[in-house]
Amino acid sequence: MAVSKFASLIVLSLGCCATGQHADGKTEVRDVNHIKRLNKVDRMSWKAGHNEFFNGMTFDDARIVLGTALNPEQVHPFLQDSPSNASLPTDFDAKTQWPGLIHPIRNQMRCGSCWAFSASEVLSDQCSIASKSKSPVLSVKDMVSCDKK
Repeated sequence: MAVSKFASLIVLSLGCCATGQHADGKTEVRDVNHIKRLNKVDRMSWKAGHNEFFNGMTFDDARIVLGTALNPEQVHPFLQDSPSNASLPTDFDAKTQWPGLIHPIRNQMRCGSCWAFSASEVLSDQCSIASKSKSPVLSVKDMVSCDKK
């Protein structure tokens, strides 16, 4: 199973697990013990793993790259029992659901425009799905360029 951007965000947003141990800002994102603790949580539909993008990064570093403030004390709804979770599939792959219509995830490196990348990729996929034909990837540059007029 490939590690996606979404899975990376979930791993980063999880500050604690069933053991009650927390990752602080100085903990490396790829810390083996942290990954093992995450994978011990019951009822998870995914597994934490190593993602090369986070090599050498601490959680404090990842906050900057992802443009988010992590709150390890926050209760995450996807870890709690809920009647609405009963109808959720155990797995979902957009590439299987809509073959040939989902664009590859582009590596934004560290440009700080993650909002533009995610918006253009999601909208590109939605255009392909709606038209039932592969559409071009929408331009990130158009969204972040300044109007010189």
